[in-house]
Amino acid sequence: MAGWRTAYGTKEFIRAELPAYEPPPPWVPPEKLGFNIRGGVEHGFGIHISKVMPNTEAEAVGLREGDQILSVNDVNFDSISHPQAVAALKETSTIHLVVRYFPFAYLKTYKKVNMAAG
Repeated sequence: MAGWRTAYGTKEFIRAELPAYEPPPPWVPPEKLGFNIRGGVEHGFGIHISKVMPNTEAEAVGLREGDQILSVNDVNFDSISHPQAVAALKETSTIHLVVRYFPFAYLKTYKKVNMAAG
């Protein structure tokens, strides 16, 4: 079976198909965060910002697609699941983010989906 080697052993490719982004319907209030995330330990990737909404505080402070979230309010995001990341981001109104622009890893999340589809 196809796979790759890591420091922790062999992993197998996972077939995953993520839907394309669709804006919410007009009756849904705008997200207070101003950005969407993608990834999680269950997908084999870190948490990355996948979309920054225009005219939001997230855009104003310079967050951008491809930023990897390293921590939120001193919670380490290295080995966090997507639901845990969402909960950490939404649990408070004041968020201290530590991010790094890491488009290589972010683009790999899309390549994984394309490999699974092909």
